[in-house]
Amino acid sequence: AGRRNPSPEALAHFASKLRVTPDYLATGRSPDLVPRIEETYLEGRRALARGAVGGARTLFTKAGRLARRNELPLLAAKTKTALGLCAEAEGDLEEAIRLYLDVESELHDDPQASVDAVAHRARCLHTRGDIRVALYVIEQRLHALKAAGLDDPSALMRLNSSLVAGYFDLHLREMAYAAAEEALALSTRVEDPERLANMHINVARVLLE
Repeated sequence: AGRRNPSPEALAHFASKLRVTPDYLATGRSPDLVPRIEETYLEGRRALARGAVGGARTLFTKAGRLARRNELPLLAAKTKTALGLCAEAEGDLEEAIRLYLDVESELHDDPQASVDAVAHRARCLHTRGDIRVALYVIEQRLHALKAAGLDDPSALMRLNSSLVAGYFDLHLREMAYAAAEEALALSTRVEDPERLANMHINVARVLLE
């Protein structure tokens, strides 16, 4: 009825009697909910990699609906970012940018969490020909993270590697090289395989040059 806030000990006691987890008793979420959403998301990524954009969109929508219903904002944002990738795959850059901006707005209080959406939006701007705007978007987020003392190596690596292509295409070779070096230096502290792969693809352009 909302009149009491049980202690962790009380939650554990009643959960054991009811044969459920304390987290389920506190939140109403089944223990396998997050893994199920993550698996649906990964199925969507695999479908998108195969070129099955429609199937991927269905899976991302399903995962996002579950995440929102259960008040899991980070997972919901992750699935919306993936829907932006679907729009990109179909060549609808404006829709992709709109979705990425939605994610940035929803995660406004956590600038590290929306780094992928920022990088994807910058890529759309770059593809559209707005290279200087794309660079500005990434540079502003880097500045904001550093000003706030947020130094997650994965987020910083993602942003630095995203700068490389823009600098390279504007013939700012020294700046591209510096961003590539920074991304490579950060990569030793990053475990996310997707971000590492994206970083190496971007940085390889400079190393080849």
